Amino acid sequence: MSGVPFAAAILAAGFSTRMESLTLGKSKALLPLNGVSLLERARDICARTARAALVVTGHDATDVEAEAGRLGLAVCRNRDFERGMYSSIRAGAAALFADKREPPEALFLLPVDAALVAPQSAAALAAAWERLDPAERSGAAIIPAYGGRLGHPPLLGAALASSLPEKAPDGGLRALLSRRLSPAAAATFLAGDAPEGDTLRPPPGESYSFALIRLPSSGGGPTYVLPLPDAGLLSDLDTPDDMPAAGAFLQATGERRAMLPEEAAQWLRHADLNHEKKRHSVAVGLGALRLCLAVGRAGKIADPALALCGGLLHDVARREKRHARAAWQRLEAWGKKDLALVVGAHTALPDPLLASMGIPLRDQPETLENREIEADRYAGHSRELLHACAAVYLADKFFYHDTQVPLAARFEGVKGRFPDDAYAHAVIDRREAIAGEVRNWFAEAGGADPEVLVASPSGEPPHALEGMCRAMFREFSP
Repeated sequence: MSGVPFAAAILAAGFSTRMESLTLGKSKALLPLNGVSLLERARDICARTARAALVVTGHDATDVEAEAGRLGLAVCRNRDFERGMYSSIRAGAAALFADKREPPEALFLLPVDAALVAPQSAAALAAAWERLDPAERSGAAIIPAYGGRLGHPPLLGAALASSLPEKAPDGGLRALLSRRLSPAAAATFLAGDAPEGDTLRPPPGESYSFALIRLPSSGGGPTYVLPLPDAGLLSDLDTPDDMPAAGAFLQATGERRAMLPEEAAQWLRHADLNHEKKRHSVAVGLGALRLCLAVGRAGKIADPALALCGGLLHDVARREKRHARAAWQRLEAWGKKDLALVVGAHTALPDPLLASMGIPLRDQPETLENREIEADRYAGHSRELLHACAAVYLADKFFYHDTQVPLAARFEGVKGRFPDDAYAHAVIDRREAIAGEVRNWFAEAGGADPEVLVASPSGEPPHALEGMCRAMFREFSP
């Protein structure tokens, strides 16, 4: 374990009493979820970030330790596991900090039943920890959150993790950490909600960077909340009924390779954008959703959820240079490769996509903001992905802020930024011609004028995701 900045304790010592009808007295760490044991899934969550990890065992220790050995994980047996999870936290921390020469600098605590966390969330926590003032890191705690709810795994600095008192207050680690907060923040924290605090924006260009919230303190080391676009942070597989839902979640997200629209909405909520930009993103997402729904109703291939996510996040890196590429890099790092391609194409459609739609026009490579992610990355992809790219591209051209405008008016407005630049006008004219051809394609594929489609509810009753978008418009209104 020498020289390891981050370590992880996977907590797998409990009785799994509420899961007994499935475990038959064994540990739920061994239960398969879509063919993979919960312990293996926990290992994979930590593997990229924590280069030292061990499993804290207790109940059914022999079998759990055999599975840990198969997975190449160290083990620590908690002789006091009957006293609850807090005793396992202390046992794991003691084992990982036993080497006083080069102990870990921070420790992840991951219950084995928090099996749906995306590995990228652990990386985001580590990136946030490294942004902290070095003088306060060792006593700091960072708790991930999703949708305003606190989740797993928390990340504790070395001084905090290695000096946990033998006996925790009722409520375990959360109650212990709440003692460091102001009374109002502590009450919210104990309820499992993320308290309000000071927002610390990350520097631009860091793929795993999200805004940190520093909670009001009553003394002791600092406590932070890190909101992340990962619904899996709230996973807690306690009962047999939780397992089918978890399997469906993994299937819906392609084993976490795809993003749920609700997760994209959370990313947009915490993005470093003003409300005007966020309303524009919602408008583009809703327009792209409606275009793909129309294509689907006409019997063509489309992925409305992917298009909505692409629209919501197309400007997520707007404050950075070459924002389409910057957003692509962030989503690629987050493991959402298809969504990254959709977002990366929103400023200029790549040639393979235009060819797949039968559009003979080509953009000029030297003007492509996304030229480094163009041809080879888009060739051979599914029609669902290519149509989602085109839907986000076209919907973006229909909206100035959150107001729908005709294509001609939108491009005239762009020309107005370059009043005496003939070359820029030629490039814009070519872009307008391409947008017109894409519009014609959607008119034929969707059976109606795209300007009408993006402005109209998706049907009777409207698609469920329309309600989410309308709620976000209200949320970001002045």
